[in-house]
Amino acid sequence: MPLKLTTTLSKIPLVPNPTNASLIEEFHQYMNARSLSENHQNNCLKVTIAFANFLGSDTTFYQLEKKQQVLSFLETKLKSLEADPEKKWITTWNHYLQRIKLFLRWLYNGRNTGKTDDISFADWKTPDFVKIREKRTKRLSPYSETEIWERDELLSIIKYESFRRNKAAIALMWDLDARNHEVTLLKIKHIRLKESYGEGEIPHEAKTGSGPILLTSSFPYVRDWLNEHPFKNSPEARIICNLYNGKPVGPEAMWTMMSQLRKRITQMHENVKDLLVLSSQLSKRNIKTLEKQAA
Repeated sequence: MPLKLTTTLSKIPLVPNPTNASLIEEFHQYMNARSLSENHQNNCLKVTIAFANFLGSDTTFYQLEKKQQVLSFLETKLKSLEADPEKKWITTWNHYLQRIKLFLRWLYNGRNTGKTDDISFADWKTPDFVKIREKRTKRLSPYSETEIWERDELLSIIKYESFRRNKAAIALMWDLDARNHEVTLLKIKHIRLKESYGEGEIPHEAKTGSGPILLTSSFPYVRDWLNEHPFKNSPEARIICNLYNGKPVGPEAMWTMMSQLRKRITQMHENVKDLLVLSSQLSKRNIKTLEKQAA
């Protein structure tokens, strides 16, 4: 079972080097002040704590100067071809690299300069010793061709969704190639609508390096939802919010939304099957009745 954020936080004082423990705590305060999701905070902290434990009691984050110091830790995630024939470890390796890079960028741009609030995330510079490329894999997609949706298939299920908010969320996931937590982090300021088109971007705290993306399938749904959004005039308001009070919702709300939609479509399908069976039975009875009358 994945560790909860509270459990992860309890492990910070156990970091062997007190300077590193203090910096990790400050990093948590920074992420919390930026209202980053608990899931994102938890992922970053778990990796940073593991890295600090690897460095031990004699090395602080400030003493990192060479790529090999970071690579030595990442190499602990390597697995043999026998143990991991699909090379799934590469995803883990990249995940750890991304979180370490984010922490060190914060350390050397925001925390060290004392200008955490003044410097833009986009202007942060990556320290040379952590300019490490992610690993690429030729591993085939874990999904078969029949499991990958086409645009027409996506649009065909949206019409069965009752709420404009949910229609917008489903379409945004398609247009922005976004995951659940990325959609729920979207704020009104991240969406720019024109008369006949729109564009959006994933918040930097959810996906580093994402730029503006043209809204195609989602444009009419986002437009309609924003027209009735409870805080449509507030740029900082979350786009996908609670339908009743406008409060932010977590990624699990997207799972619930899709699960309910699936149940609704399944039930409708079952109802249609029952109607077809009933229609067939009635037709057979009518035919028998006509045959008797003809005889």
